[in-house]
Amino acid sequence: MATQHRGTNRGGCLFGLGFGMLVGLCVGISATLGLTGLDSQYLLDRVRGNAPALVAATAVPTPLSAISGASAGRRLVWDAAIPLDSDTREPELLLISRNHDRNSDTILRFSPDQRQVIWESAPIDENGSSWRVAYDDERVFVATELRLLALSRADGSLLWDAQLSDSIQTSICRDCLLALNGTIAAYSQDGVLQVFAGADGTPLWSRRMRVAARQLVRFDDLIGIPDSLPDESGAAALYLFEPEDGTPAGEIAPLCVRPDTGWEDRPHYFDQVMPGPDGMLYWYLDSARCLVRLAPGEREVTIWAGLPEDRYIDDEDFLFAAGALFIGGESEILAITADGTVRTILADEDYELTPISASNDVLLVEARRTRGSSRSELWLVDPVSGERRGAIPFQADTRVNADTSGDWAAAIVDGGVAVVETQEEPEQLYYRLLDPATSDLLMEKTLPTENATALIRGAVWTRESLFLSADELYTIALNDGTIRYRWP
Repeated sequence: MATQHRGTNRGGCLFGLGFGMLVGLCVGISATLGLTGLDSQYLLDRVRGNAPALVAATAVPTPLSAISGASAGRRLVWDAAIPLDSDTREPELLLISRNHDRNSDTILRFSPDQRQVIWESAPIDENGSSWRVAYDDERVFVATELRLLALSRADGSLLWDAQLSDSIQTSICRDCLLALNGTIAAYSQDGVLQVFAGADGTPLWSRRMRVAARQLVRFDDLIGIPDSLPDESGAAALYLFEPEDGTPAGEIAPLCVRPDTGWEDRPHYFDQVMPGPDGMLYWYLDSARCLVRLAPGEREVTIWAGLPEDRYIDDEDFLFAAGALFIGGESEILAITADGTVRTILADEDYELTPISASNDVLLVEARRTRGSSRSELWLVDPVSGERRGAIPFQADTRVNADTSGDWAAAIVDGGVAVVETQEEPEQLYYRLLDPATSDLLMEKTLPTENATALIRGAVWTRESLFLSADELYTIALNDGTIRYRWP
């Protein structure tokens, strides 16, 4: 009896307390709705799904202000620096950086001439390694997840922040952010092309393509997208659009007929369209092993070259340099001259060969041994005769390229062939300058680093310097291998 009585009294107290809290909550909600100009009927309709949302479903955080210089903290430089088309002695750079102390990523504008950061953006998010960046004369554009941001190129301040229909799949479409004629075009992995006004982010137009995103190209100041034809044949065309309003400006659907076999085929949406010199586009039709050329101002294509039928070629295997197109990827290097003549200039069945840089005097080839133990080498080759002038073996194994970090990088520079690699014993960077005619060593230097075991995340070669991203950014003088500047 006593226990029941105490329980009855406790329940009454709790009921009273709960009722009071409920009344207070209702009064608070009513007051809030009154202040916002809403009524209770809107709230009920919103719960039922009958009223429109007042804010976007995905909240966009309000970023802090950009700052001059760079904020303090432990830093990491993501990927290769992005050179700007500045009129300075050395190009200014955009850097994507992680601040470990703030657990956030930002983008910075860096001046090699002044040896300092000009500005740093406000923290954007934690996905800096997957951002896509483009720029024009006044703005820097950053695509991250479902957001597209425009920053002032002058001071890094946020100009506008827009929503994308989907993220850009960087592993499939690294060219899917394009600044053109005062607009910015973003092609996301759901196959939707969205174009915004660069000045204020106003959505100008959008178009849903038939297949998911693969590539976005510029041709004659038009936006070009390879997409499947509507007949569901699997063939594709390059569709062209005016960037300002999306007006269709034509489509290019070449037919390639191989003269040796009579086999004919059209391109497919996954075939690579590659920018070449002088505004040319080159489209490699993989199934027909055919390379077609598109000239600016024209809509007709030239069947430029037929390649060996048993050859699979990735876009990383192409190199436009020294008036020719060099193609690697297997055990030989092909050279295609301006008239479309194809010839083999180098072959070795024990190696996979990839051209990486060329001048009129020397062709640099990455040679990865495929027979026996794996080994990576740099070959110096005569670009006409294919004569091999020297082979440089590496402790390191993986070359840095546009998509992956690695252990070594090489380029043709004034004064020779420059090579840099990471070394483990002892831990350091090793820089060499080689004679392009003989591969003889002209100069070498070991470079102490803050974290010598780190991979090279990116390498940018200019006339005087190598900008090396290896956790920090190292500015290395090409003529003598000294570290001119390190950031941070």
